[in-house]
Order: sequence, then structure tokens, then C-alpha cells
Amino acid sequence: MKTENIGIKVADGTIFPVIEEGFSGQKKLILTTVRDNQTAVQIDLYKGGGEKAEQGNYVATLVIENIPASPKGNPEVEVVLGVDDSGNLNARASDIITGEQQSLSVSLESLSSQGSYDSPEFALDEELPESQGSESVNDFEQELLTGETYPIIDSDRRREYIERKKRNPLLLIGFVVLCLFLIAILAFFIYKGLQGTGVPALQGGTVSELPVGNNGEQATEVPPPAEKKTETTEEKVVEQSTPARPGLSY
Repeated sequence: MKTENIGIKVADGTIFPVIEEGFSGQKKLILTTVRDNQTAVQIDLYKGGGEKAEQGNYVATLVIENIPASPKGNPEVEVVLGVDDSGNLNARASDIITGEQQSLSVSLESLSSQGSYDSPEFALDEELPESQGSESVNDFEQELLTGETYPIIDSDRRREYIERKKRNPLLLIGFVVLCLFLIAILAFFIYKGLQGTGVPALQGGTVSELPVGNNGEQATEVPPPAEKKTETTEEKVVEQSTPARPGLSY
């Protein structure tokens, strides 16, 4: 007898088992996108013992929309599946970035008594050509990529890692601002130091002190007077200095 597990339908039509039969507690897994700029993720839950979804019983569907457009593999959708003591299946899906979530609760006992459910059909708003419609359905089915499941514990290491990764840019910005502040302070002190240095005297000339006068005041230098030319001739000087002798003739 095959064990009936509760799992998620993935893009290739197989069931990714999450909760084994008889399990009590909660498990969590992280889903991500497989296409660039993907804005929605559809999560189909099945119960069964086979590998293919058509071999199991459809349980419910969770849809997360309004996911920010980003490269494939970047968005992270957290899915929590658990079975409580009353035998109810509780499921919750939430986008880690935006916080948008959807949850549901299904009685496994009533599910077993009612048999299999049909998978919901989604109607398109506009009629598309057959080829284009098939491509859209395939793209929508491929909007799911499952990750590894692990039990929920008090200290969720993955959530701590994600929150720590979000804080890293803030720490980097704070470090850059601090470095700029220290550089500004250092430049200010260098500028003040250069501003206090005296300007050296110009070189290339000589300075002489003037002599000090008798009264202690510094005498001013007076240029020498210009020489005056006398118009006296040697003959006039002879005439004035040598008197004539009487009785002598030349």
C-alpha cells in the first residue's frame, strides 16, 4: 500500500512531497520564479502516493500575485504546510518582500471521505488563438520552482539570513558616510595648519640702517649738493693778488 503524501505540483506535472502521511507539525519551503519579470505564483496542493499529479487528489490552490518584477530566481515565496491535532491541513503562502499572503485550512478527514477534487479551471479574459493560449497556459504552469523543505524551529536561520542580507546595503551606506565625514575633518585641519604658516620675506635686495643723530633720532640721508662752477680765471686771481710796482715797465 502506497503512502499518501501531501505535496505541491511543479512545472513538469509531478508532485513534490512535503508532508508524509501521519506527520504532525509544520514544514516550510521557499519557492521562486523561473521566468524574468514574473509577477504571480500558483501553488497547487495534491494528496496521493504517485509521482504524477493526475494520480493524486487535488486539495487546494494558493495564488500569490503582485510580486515585484525582477530576474528569475530572485523573488522568494515562503510556503508553510502543517497538520494540526484535529487532522486539518493548514497552508500559508507569502511573498517575503511585499508581505502579501494567502492561507487556507482543509479537513483531511472530509477530503478522504469525499474523494478527489477537480483542479480549478481559470478562464481567460480574452479569447486567444489556440497556439497562443497553449503557450500562456504552459508559462503559467511553469511559474513554480520548489526548494528544499525543512522543519520550522524557533530560530529560523533562513529568515535571519534574508533579513541580514537586507541590512547589508544600509551598513555599507553608513560606512561610506562615516569615511566621507572623517576625510572632511582631516582636510579641515590641514587647511587650518597651512593658513597659520607665515609668508617668508622677499629676497634679492639689501636694507641699510641710517646713522642716528645726536638727539637720538634717526638722521635722514641728504643727497650731496651739486658742485658750483666758478667763472674766475687764473688771470683775475693774479691781478687781485699781485700789486703793481712803481717805476717798472714791461
